[in-house]
Amino acid sequence: MSTDQNLPAKQLSMVITAAAVRQLPDVPLPPGYTLRTYRPGDEGNWLTLLHQAGFNSWTLERFVPYMRETERVQGSHCIQYGDQLAAATFASHRRPDPPEGTLDYVIAHPDHSGKKLGKAVCTAVLRYLVGRGYQHISLVTDDSRLPALKVYLDLGFRPVINRRDMPARWETIYRQFAP
Repeated sequence: MSTDQNLPAKQLSMVITAAAVRQLPDVPLPPGYTLRTYRPGDEGNWLTLLHQAGFNSWTLERFVPYMRETERVQGSHCIQYGDQLAAATFASHRRPDPPEGTLDYVIAHPDHSGKKLGKAVCTAVLRYLVGRGYQHISLVTDDSRLPALKVYLDLGFRPVINRRDMPARWETIYRQFAP
């Protein structure tokens, strides 16, 4: 399990086991939406999604080398609606020993919110990583990304308590989800 003490102070870390991923149900897509893997030529659409999600530091010059990792090319998934990408996330390799995959940059177009596209694209990437033999899959995120945090918790990700401030931060997050 990840306990990376070098994460930036603002980042939360979460992990899910392969056993939990194997228990995930299928996430049906609404009519007109198609789940698929990343394809060369998608760069512009992925950059648009990254920017709409607030990841404005992404450029083509950053994206192209980032996609050279085997896990990213083969395991990154997106959901297409017409000629637009509605949601996407990267699959990444975090470390070799013990092997750990990473779910990176879950992004969704705001015009397609409420359709469980984030959950569907995350499930696809998680299944890919488990199929590649990863026993743990991690992610990092921010406290303010409440819709994404809800998706991760619903999928079975659990917080990694790796700093003294984490219990209070997670308590605040859980309170925001209480009915």
